[in-house]
Amino acid sequence: MLPPTNKSGTQRAYDAADSELNQIYQELMLKQTEANRQKLIRAELAWINFRDTNCAFQTSVYGGSTADCLTEVTQQRTQQLADSASLTSGT
Repeated sequence: MLPPTNKSGTQRAYDAADSELNQIYQELMLKQTEANRQKLIRAELAWINFRDTNCAFQTSVYGGSTADCLTEVTQQRTQQLADSASLTSGT
């Protein structure tokens, strides 16, 4: 049995944003050719590196919580992918 988790509200918000991102990402992947799936995978890996590095910088310079930064950036990325998914829905 796993011990109960005591996540903060900001961590729960990030977890929800990350879950939504993963759902949209999977939907977008299904609409792609194999070549484009590989490009999307590379783009997402680069974005994850950007997200982590950018949030580390932002919180070190401006303060605030890393989870808040991760949530905001993840929500932005989710919107980008959702926009891409809607553009490719007819293909």
